[in-house]
Amino acid sequence: MYDYEQLAGLVAAVTGWDAGIMEQLRVAERVLTIARLFNIREGFTAADDKLPQRFFQPKTDGVLADKPLDPA
Repeated sequence: MYDYEQLAGLVAAVTGWDAGIMEQLRVAERVLTIARLFNIREGFTAADDKLPQRFFQPKTDGVLADKPLDPA
C-alpha cells in the first residue's frame, strides 16, 4: 500500500510531472466531474447510478466465496 506522498513521487518519476498531492487530487476531482457531466448530458439519471447485478453474485473462489454482497 502506498501513501499519497509515495504516489505523488511515482507519478513524477513516470511522467516527469512534478505535481504535489493536492494538485493531483484536484486533477482527479476534475476528471470525475467531467465524467459525471458527460453521463448527465447523455441522459443518465440517479436511477442509472448503481452497480450491475453481477457485482452481487457470490465469488467462485477466495475468502469472499461464501459471502455475497447485499445490494441494499
